[in-house]
Amino acid sequence: MQHEFGLSEHQDFLEQLKVLKLDSNIMVTIDDYSFSSFPHLQKLYISSNVIRTIGQNAFSLLKQLQTIDLGNNQLVILGIIDSFPSETGSIVGYAIFTVTYMHTLNLQNNSLTTIKSYAFAQAKGLRKLLLNTNLISIIDRHAFVGLVELQHLDLSNNQIKTINLVDLPASVKIWLHGNTLLGVDDLHGLTEATPGLYEYKLFNKKCDIPINQEGKINTNPIMIYTSCDGHKA
Repeated sequence: MQHEFGLSEHQDFLEQLKVLKLDSNIMVTIDDYSFSSFPHLQKLYISSNVIRTIGQNAFSLLKQLQTIDLGNNQLVILGIIDSFPSETGSIVGYAIFTVTYMHTLNLQNNSLTTIKSYAFAQAKGLRKLLLNTNLISIIDRHAFVGLVELQHLDLSNNQIKTINLVDLPASVKIWLHGNTLLGVDDLHGLTEATPGLYEYKLFNKKCDIPINQEGKINTNPIMIYTSCDGHKA
């Protein structure tokens, strides 16, 4: 005999759900408390939709959430701003702030143009951040404040000309290939804050002309990946 879920059993099932996959749909907006029925959710996959806006409290009740996959959507702005232009998509920084135990955030292949200051200030447990294949050209100073556990930062294939890395931990691996880099803001601050910096190279988009470089003693190196194939330059 086929078992039919009663209302209480259905509620129990939702409350115990740990992985939710909503990829490849036509979701445009994630409203506040959209996932309130899944308090024990650990992994949320909502890539390949057409998401443009995320409510400030979209994830606020998901205290165990570790992975958010928002790749292949239409998000434009990352961080807290006072207002959002109606003709563009945006992601509100508070939505990220509320997920304090998050380990992985995938925002690759969106339409991101800007990362505001303190966009990840409360995401202190974040280890992997994917921002590659966007349209990022503006990264505000202190955009990466708070990412004390970050191990992997992919900013490849954007439109970045200059970037401030002073707030990143010493052991992070950074992918920067496929940009139009001309320099790194506050390089002196970077080397003072991370004395283990071993090698720093920036290449132009053709990946054949070194524009700037500096070597330091190899103790606990930051690895900056800037070549076209993604390997250390």
